[in-house]
Amino acid sequence: MLDVVPDMDSRTKRHRSSGSPALRPDPADRHASRRASRGVDRLTPPWSTRSDAAAITASAVALERLDARVRVLCESLANADRQDADRITRLRLLCERLADRNREIQALVGRVERLRYHWMVQRIRRLIDRLTPSGATVAVVSHGDGRLTAVTGRQGWHLPAVARGDAVTADDPIDSEAAIAQVEQLRLRGARYLVIPRTALWWLDRYRGLDEHLRQSATCLFHDVRTGALFALGAALSRP
Repeated sequence: MLDVVPDMDSRTKRHRSSGSPALRPDPADRHASRRASRGVDRLTPPWSTRSDAAAITASAVALERLDARVRVLCESLANADRQDADRITRLRLLCERLADRNREIQALVGRVERLRYHWMVQRIRRLIDRLTPSGATVAVVSHGDGRLTAVTGRQGWHLPAVARGDAVTADDPIDSEAAIAQVEQLRLRGARYLVIPRTALWWLDRYRGLDEHLRQSATCLFHDVRTGALFALGAALSRP
């Protein structure tokens, strides 16, 4: 005979009618459902987490903007550095050109001064030739330049001088008394004229005593800032 399997409803009715206890959920199933719910909670962030994500996004955008500004500033600084380098190069070239031009000017000034000195020497020679007699002895503040003492038909002596005034030159006098002593020494040796070229006219300003001495004991025959001064010393002063 074929067994007849009772349906679910009939089995359920029998269990209920027989007074058997109702089916209860398995505790393991409860724990699993709790873990699943916690997993769902993790997947669904709360409102605070969403706010943090928005803040992080805003911070990232701000950092990108700041980075862009920094790149722009760096490019501006690089351009400024290149411009400064170009300016420095141009300034160096200008300084070199200025130095070259200054050397050219100095060389030109030197040539002009040498030419002025040459013409001064020529004027002094003509002055001595015109205002002093032939054979006269003329002392010249020459600082050792033989062109000033090479006068035609006269004897030229150097001033300042040491030992022999017509041979050895010395440094400028230390004061007015020393300057006067040197002039008088050459006068005693026979010098009758004194020439102070333009390049030595400062003697009359520095040695004020010499200027006064020449005013009292000599005669100024010529004075010109372009040429110089010529004094007639005359005979040596008598001493008591």
